[in-house]
This record gives sequence, structure tokens and C-alpha cells, in this order.
Amino acid sequence: MHLDHILIRVDSLDEAINDFEKAGFRVCPGRAGKKQYNALIYFKEGPYLELLAPSTFPWFLSFLHVTHLSFILGYFGARVAHFIGAKKCILDWAIGVGDARAYRAKLASKGDFSRLIAMSKVNCENDLVSWELFAPKCFELPFLISDYTPHVVPHPLFCEHPNGINSIQKVCYRWEKPHIKEMTLIADKTLSYENDRFRVAIGAYDVVLSSSHEGVFFDHTYAKALKPLAGYGILTE
Repeated sequence: MHLDHILIRVDSLDEAINDFEKAGFRVCPGRAGKKQYNALIYFKEGPYLELLAPSTFPWFLSFLHVTHLSFILGYFGARVAHFIGAKKCILDWAIGVGDARAYRAKLASKGDFSRLIAMSKVNCENDLVSWELFAPKCFELPFLISDYTPHVVPHPLFCEHPNGINSIQKVCYRWEKPHIKEMTLIADKTLSYENDRFRVAIGAYDVVLSSSHEGVFFDHTYAKALKPLAGYGILTE
């Protein structure tokens, strides 16, 4: 189990890419081709960031969201439609579980989860990559994702940033109310719960869940470079 990636909500993908590049990040297109709805920021180690623009989603997702009919898409489809109206900086986060099919079977009797969903894309280096995922019914819990097949390592150029950042330090995800029992089923280990902060271990990373705080944190030595990205939930400590 590992923290795979964090989804950052952006209003304009082009503007967000420009802002992150100005702050010294190399940004990779989410897939091959001209039509883009996301962009990726990889690091030498640990999880990556996905900049996601719900404004680029197909019109029918917006329709289903505003008419409260997104439930017809199933748990994961409804989650994606929910992104359209979400105001949080951090839309979602993904836990890598290796074999998603086996992991879902392990959890099936313990909670309410979506069916297993197979996905694929041609990435920006023209490799066909596939994966599987599933999600809890509750939008405020992370979704779970398999290893990518084949295992394609991002080009080193995309992991080396002019600002010198090599990895994310900490993630704080905001939920409206605690879902401690459900999160305990998913996480590697529960570390602490005090002062509205529930801390869990996901592989080598600690994730803090709180009703009042959110952000992707980097080392404080990068505070000056990252200050313009505070509106995206990019912070330092």
C-alpha cells in the first residue's frame, strides 16, 4: 500500500500549468493528444500531483450533477460528477494497493464500495497504460487504485524540477465529518486522533484528515517559491 497521487482542483488547466511552471515545477500532460483535462507533476519519490479541471468534463456529467442524478453512474462515476461542484483545493486522493481486484475482494464484506473499474490511456510518452480502481460510497474517503500496467517510469526530466523539490512532505485532506471507522478499514495504520485531526499511515506517508485544514505540504525552505500556489492548496511547513 502506498499514497499514489493527490488530485488538485483547478479552474483553468492552462492557467494552472502556467502557475506551477512559474513556481519551478515541470508539468507533464495527462495524456497524449490535444484534448486535456488534467496534468501531472511527478517527483523523484513518493506520490505525484494531478491537476484536474472539472470545467473540461463532458457536459452530461455537469447535467447529472446539477440534477442530482449522478447516482446512476455508480459510486465512482458519482464521485467524479461531484468534483464539478466541489470547492475544496484537494478534490480527492488515491491509495495504491497493487492488485485492486484482490484488495476489493478483501474489503467487500466490510464496507460499501463501487465495482472494479478498468481504465487505460496513452500517456504523453505514447505508452499505452492500463489500471483498475474502485471507490468507497463516501466521497470523503480515498479511492483505491492498482499498479499501472505496464509499469512505466516517468522520464527523469519530469521528476527533476528547477525549484529543487524532490518529494511531497505531508498531505492534509479536509472532510466535512469524521469517517474514522471506514478510514481505519482502508489505511495501513491509525496513528492518532486529537483536536479534530485524524492521522493515518499510508505506506511511508502520514495523511492528516481534518474538518478545518487541507493542503499538500512541502519543506519550508521552498516557502518563497511556492507562495503563489497557496490558492491551489500548495503550502509549506
